[in-house]
Amino acid sequence: MLGVAVMMSYLFYIKDYYNKLKANPATAKNYEGLFKNIPFWVTLLSSLLVQVFSFIYGKVILKLTDWENHEKISKYDRSFSIKKVLFEFVNNYGPLYYIAFFKVCTGPCWEELRKQLYMNLLVIFALNSVELGVP
Repeated sequence: MLGVAVMMSYLFYIKDYYNKLKANPATAKNYEGLFKNIPFWVTLLSSLLVQVFSFIYGKVILKLTDWENHEKISKYDRSFSIKKVLFEFVNNYGPLYYIAFFKVCTGPCWEELRKQLYMNLLVIFALNSVELGVP
């Protein structure tokens, strides 16, 4: 989970740095063209990272639960379920909580929160569509 926190913090730092440069009229002209899509790419990359870490955490959770060596399958299932829910909750909603409650914005962060949630849904939809196409 620390990896997700570090990567998301770095991505949001890049987006904030870009927004500060864009707000300054002296530097705004230098960041036209290729750099004008940085917020989109950061949002897309953070959504993809959530899915990548979700896959990695699934493997880690399985290994951690196996190492616990439960005597009964019901205890194994309970331990696996608790770990899965906690890891997935932090992984999927961490970036949204960061934007909503911890990020310093000049105004409400609703627009950025909306874009992040929209991109998360698009990435999940795209991955599910690819999964349906694979035999």
